[in-house]
Parts: sequence; structure tokens; C-alpha cells
Amino acid sequence: TLLPSAPVTPGVSELIRNAPCAKYVCSNAPQEEVCEQLDHHELTSSFEEIFAHPHRKADVLVDLGKRHNKEIVFWGDTIRDYQAAVEAQDRGGIVHFVGVERYDKADVFVGLAVPVITDFMTGAGFNELAKQKQ
Repeated sequence: TLLPSAPVTPGVSELIRNAPCAKYVCSNAPQEEVCEQLDHHELTSSFEEIFAHPHRKADVLVDLGKRHNKEIVFWGDTIRDYQAAVEAQDRGGIVHFVGVERYDKADVFVGLAVPVITDFMTGAGFNELAKQKQ
């Protein structure tokens, strides 16, 4: 499979390993591929739980919000990720979405009020989210 060989966005490994909050994976890829990639990059133990196909992202986001009774930050690189965050918000979740520039540089968030980051080296989009709240 190709997923395990996909590069990790710069800075994301450090954020995943060091952020003091619960972290989850929510992917449309098959569970086996997601686990292979996380194992390949030695990140599996950093996550509380891994949600992959056939889980629906919006359902996972709503359930995690209820489970923790907290706001969620969801990073994604596709319009479907954004749509899942919007659906979760429409269903009562508090989900903040941060777009991540894709490896192929496709600009999938054109015209949307979405902070987009190129890497996780300078704040992971939290500064941009704070500006949106003001």
C-alpha cells in the first residue's frame, strides 16, 4: 500500500508526541493502512484511539466531543474533512477545522474561511483559530 510510505507533514510528529491532550486519528483509509503508517512513523502509541473506514468522520467528531465535553480541533487536507467538521458542528459539536496544505499543493479550501497551514512547525494553526474567534 502507498499510505505507509507517505511522508509526514513537517512538525506533526512532534505535535503528536508532545501535545498534552488526547489525540485521535480519523481517516477514510482502511484501518490496516492507517495502522501501518502510524507504526512506520512510530506514532501509534501517541493516540488514544484510531478511527478508520468504515467510521464516518462527522460521527467520530460528534462522539469525541460528547465523550470529552470539549472543543475539538480537526486537521485535514481534503474538502471532505472540512465537510465532516461542518456536519459535526451542525449536529451540535464544537469542532474547529484547520486545513493542511496537501503534498500536491492542490488548493482545496479556496473561498472558505478556513485557516490553512503548510506545516506544523509554527503553531499548528492555533494562532489562526484564535484570530478567527476575535
